[in-house]
Amino acid sequence: MNEEDYRKQVLWFRKQAQDLILEKWVGSKLCPICEHTEWAAYEPQGVVPAIGDSYGITLTMILIPLACENCGFTHLFNAKTLGLTETPGEDFHGHE
Repeated sequence: MNEEDYRKQVLWFRKQAQDLILEKWVGSKLCPICEHTEWAAYEPQGVVPAIGDSYGITLTMILIPLACENCGFTHLFNAKTLGLTETPGEDFHGHE
């Protein structure tokens, strides 16, 4: 995947993630730090180890950051729980 296609994929994913998270968000959307209400989703960041076993296999969580556009306070959402583990036909890193 070339850089331009990757950028388009990331922008598509961010929009999908942001729309889904904001749709599920119940109650006040005020940032607990600065009280602004504008939020932006970002590309899935890192992979956090969730469970390891004696065979050296580690299950992981892919996290989607949703940040306050004013102060940067960030919530992390589990992509799998949201049903956003892959874009159509590819994983987050462009592998088929």
